[in-house]
Amino acid sequence: MNEKANMNTNKDVIKNITVTLFITSLILFSSIYIYAEDYPAGYLGPGHRSYLQDKIRNGYHTETFVNLENRQEERVNKRNQIEGIVSNSYQTSMYSAYGILSAGSQRSRNSQEINWTVLENQSRTLQVAAAQTEFKYIKYSDGKIVYFKDGLPSRIENERVVDEFGNVSIRNTWNMQYSNRMLTGYESSVTDNLGNTTYIYCYGITYSPDSVWYADYDTNAVKNEMEKFIKEIDPAGNVRLTHWQALEYDGHLLRSFHQEIEDSIYGYSSFTRSNITYENGNYRRVSSYHEEGIGTDGLKYTLYRTNITYNDKHLITGYHEERITTQIDGTQTTTVVDAQFRYLHVDHQFAADVEEADPDRLLESIITTTTTNADGSQRTETVTTSYDYDESQQLIGASGYSVFFGQEADWYEYTDQAGHTLTRNVDEEGNVAYTYIDPETLETIVIPESEVTATLKEGNRFRGTTEIQYEILYGKPMSQREDSLVFYYGQNIDDDELIRVEHSTVIYSNGLVNNIRRALGTQEHREITYPLTDPDNIHSETSDITTTYIYDDKGNLIDAQGNGTKSGWEYDPNRGWYHEYTSTLTIEYDVILGKAVRTLYVEDKDYKEVE
Repeated sequence: MNEKANMNTNKDVIKNITVTLFITSLILFSSIYIYAEDYPAGYLGPGHRSYLQDKIRNGYHTETFVNLENRQEERVNKRNQIEGIVSNSYQTSMYSAYGILSAGSQRSRNSQEINWTVLENQSRTLQVAAAQTEFKYIKYSDGKIVYFKDGLPSRIENERVVDEFGNVSIRNTWNMQYSNRMLTGYESSVTDNLGNTTYIYCYGITYSPDSVWYADYDTNAVKNEMEKFIKEIDPAGNVRLTHWQALEYDGHLLRSFHQEIEDSIYGYSSFTRSNITYENGNYRRVSSYHEEGIGTDGLKYTLYRTNITYNDKHLITGYHEERITTQIDGTQTTTVVDAQFRYLHVDHQFAADVEEADPDRLLESIITTTTTNADGSQRTETVTTSYDYDESQQLIGASGYSVFFGQEADWYEYTDQAGHTLTRNVDEEGNVAYTYIDPETLETIVIPESEVTATLKEGNRFRGTTEIQYEILYGKPMSQREDSLVFYYGQNIDDDELIRVEHSTVIYSNGLVNNIRRALGTQEHREITYPLTDPDNIHSETSDITTTYIYDDKGNLIDAQGNGTKSGWEYDPNRGWYHEYTSTLTIEYDVILGKAVRTLYVEDKDYKEVE
């Protein structure tokens, strides 16, 4: 017999208590956090509907922009930040500013030491009468100055570092320490085009027993690093520690290494990269590798990246990637990525004494991602992002276009013996209740669990597009507006099975916090129509949500708040559309490992009087 209960006929409060309790228990008893939102999995989530909601409400940029921007935003010491996509293993170390992910960067510096010594011997140095310890220097045509002590570089000033959008940062290096004339440590600072400075302390550099100081890639002798430690302090005061260890060399070429990172904001991650191959033995052109690691989310992954291609300036033009992530429940998510990049040529701007001029500008990226989950959901998306430059090759605009299709997660339909479709609710104590709303009385009817039938259903198919407009905020692209149109079908993508159409617009507000680029908030407008059950579009659903991101005075995210309104109609499969309502929405977040995680969603409904 059905048990009837009045559960506030005019108020229907929906709380995500399960997520809140789960996250709380993880915070108290574990160092592994599982995020309620889909980021960084993003398009790896249970379906496009939750993916789109989470992407919007968390205020993050589109997938391509995240994968590129977060790397280049904090790795201004790279010659070209597209290299960061390959030298970094997906999301494992995406927030590293200066972590050494391969031996290439340091080995290039070691080669420079040899070149500087040759230049010194060729009398291209100038005497500095006032200096007593550093008595020689070389000044380059791009403004860089290298000072020497005992024939070895002791400090470097005014070194230009240019990212793929043409933004110039200045790196200064000092306290360069040596053992057997091989570099063992140094300190440096990198100041970006906004004046923000990151400090780097590299120490404990060791070399293989057969290493000699004069070796470079043109000698049979080697100078192979075996271990190093890096401490980074970013402009917001956050600290990141990187421990890098070489595992195998083949002559000059690094074949495998291990890296661990501890970040005061983003937590712990580690990976081992092996089977590293090179194009024609060129140390600057890694062509493939295998990787196993643990991300900051605590999830283990295996990655294979192959077919890495380059242009004549050693800039990456494409790659293929297959990644398998083991979820906390033991299931696996498979992600396949194919990426392509095009560049705008930049002429050499300085004299021949400057070997590496400004890199070519990133002109276009095309990234196709296919993700398959154990819950039956899958998503394939191609994101094309284009960048515009003025005559001086400075970034002035960017836009993106995304085409996607897939299937939502499998789901359970709950019904009672009378055929009513039920809603599964969980209260604050974790008790489960199955209910439906009586269309005549608007009373909430509670059905005993023993009378509930659960039927597993395949998720709906979907397809859609997203257009993205960016604003250029002090030289960097930031998402400004996204317009998405998504069509949901039954088991076949056919107009006769068109169930739902969602059109959403998200407007981002961006600015500087402590002189650091930040997303300040979002405004989301969404309209949903139901062609199959409401062909005249009388019972559409509309929602507006405003989300604000709160930072401390250093620019670190500390909170997020969301609120909004919603209007729509109740629907019952047995009766159809039957009662109009308006709602107020309240959304709460916790900040976990630097990310805004939604922990509470409250919808307070008011029903219109039935005439």
